[in-house]
Amino acid sequence: MCELQWGGRNQEGAGTTMGEEVEQVNSFLSRAAICSRYMSKADILTIQASGWNKRKAENLDRTLAKRYIKTVQRISEASEDLEKLIKQLSIQEDTVQQWVSEVKEWTAGTTSQNDLEKTIKGLYLSIKQRKYELYCQSGEKGGVKNDMGTGQAFRAKTK
Repeated sequence: MCELQWGGRNQEGAGTTMGEEVEQVNSFLSRAAICSRYMSKADILTIQASGWNKRKAENLDRTLAKRYIKTVQRISEASEDLEKLIKQLSIQEDTVQQWVSEVKEWTAGTTSQNDLEKTIKGLYLSIKQRKYELYCQSGEKGGVKNDMGTGQAFRAKTK
């Protein structure tokens, strides 16, 4: 729940990072240890950090442009994947929006645990019903299957 509510990918307007910025800076500054053996470490680290910041500022436009292009590509790919999934599951766009709003409600804590359990059970049963219908369409064992390896057979009601 915490990741859904506070994760960077779920924050409106938040960007992504490479996740290794600190390691990159530490790796760059570790070079100072070799040449600063006989110098004041504070002086050489200040010089190195200033150089790092200067290069980063000089390359900021290119770096941001590359990240923007990658982000646009990822958005396009994610949109295509979502459209494929919507077609594959035969659901409507408003159903997806309803799921999004439900997840937001769950993470905000505005729904009770009991409501959440009922919703999950309802979704589980609707999936089982759809699975049964697909088995009936394919003619597999007359629609009777074992329930997820438990050994208990089930038969859903047909519409």
